Amino acid sequence: MKLLKDLLYTQNNGALEIARACTLLSVLAYWGGVFWHAASTGEFDPVAVGTGCAAIFAGGAAWIHFRQKHEGSSGGEVAS
Repeated sequence: MKLLKDLLYTQNNGALEIARACTLLSVLAYWGGVFWHAASTGEFDPVAVGTGCAAIFAGGAAWIHFRQKHEGSSGGEVAS
C-alpha cells in the first residue's frame, strides 16, 4: 500500500497527483480491454497491443514530466 501511495502522490505524500492517477487508470483500463477482447474473440495481435501500450506509456510519461516541470521540485506547489 505504501508503494502505491508513493507512486500516486506528490513529494512527501502531500496530495494526489492527477497525472499519475489518470495514467495508472488508463493503463489498467487498456489492459482490461485487451484481456476482454482476447477472451471474447480469441484474437490477439501482439504488435497492436504493444503499439497501444507504448502510446499510453509515452503520453502518461510526457504528462507527468511536464506537470512536474511546471510544479518544480518544491513538492507539489506551483512554481512562480
